[in-house]
Amino acid sequence: MLAPQTTLGPIALRVHNIDRMYAFYTQALQFRLHDKLDNGTVVMGADDEVLLYLIPDAEAKPEPRAAGLYHIAYRYPSRAALGAALKQFLSFGLKLEGASDHGVSEALYLSDVEGNGIELYHDRPRDAWPKDTNGKLAMVTDHIDLQALLRDAGDAELPVIGHVHLHVAKLGQSRRFYVDLIGFDLMQEFGLSAEFVSTNGYHHHLGYNIWRGANVPAPTLHATGLVWWTLRLPTSADVDAVAERFKAANYPFTLEDTVLLVRDPAGNQMGIVVSP
Repeated sequence: MLAPQTTLGPIALRVHNIDRMYAFYTQALQFRLHDKLDNGTVVMGADDEVLLYLIPDAEAKPEPRAAGLYHIAYRYPSRAALGAALKQFLSFGLKLEGASDHGVSEALYLSDVEGNGIELYHDRPRDAWPKDTNGKLAMVTDHIDLQALLRDAGDAELPVIGHVHLHVAKLGQSRRFYVDLIGFDLMQEFGLSAEFVSTNGYHHHLGYNIWRGANVPAPTLHATGLVWWTLRLPTSADVDAVAERFKAANYPFTLEDTVLLVRDPAGNQMGIVVSP
């Protein structure tokens, strides 16, 4: 139901130590400052693309047993660019938490200084994506030769947001929200613990899982981590269509100036906007 031109926009994180977080993203990931708002929020990203809002809150604390962000995934335009990002990250003496070849992509896993999960990846061409015997997408988890990736590093380039992965309370209610109401297509199930959804045949714009346990509570107002993430639709009519589905289901949301704000059943907030 979502238009094939659907993309993801910036994500906002509530942070305890804004200075340390700013240093991490500007140095380890080479994000650039776009703006600093009156409330201290730092707006960061690539040259012409806002990727991240860091919202300071000195009272904020992690809530590891609540719903929220599993990771934000930044997509690089090529394997060479991903290799350059890896080289930059390692140059600060930082360590990866994991690395996997998923068939559709090669991915590196790490965390920022407040524990927010990050994936850095590049996509393989779509005609190389693995399929099962029924022709359906079949992502895998295989080894990556990190030394080869470093040898193939090219010029540094900044990424876009490729997908978001969330902790939720229940898979069934999350599927009803993201597939039936938002309009994503279900692409793949990971056992009984995670699902991946997208539009236009992409491997996933969104993943959600119950790896923190079923029925985890929503985060509080002073939890570090996810404040909101952004789904970009091509026209205001597309945003209105999502709003109509919410109305029909009697699901609470707000819509003002074509910006739709809504929380999923686990309490994760998203904004649905018209692409700039």
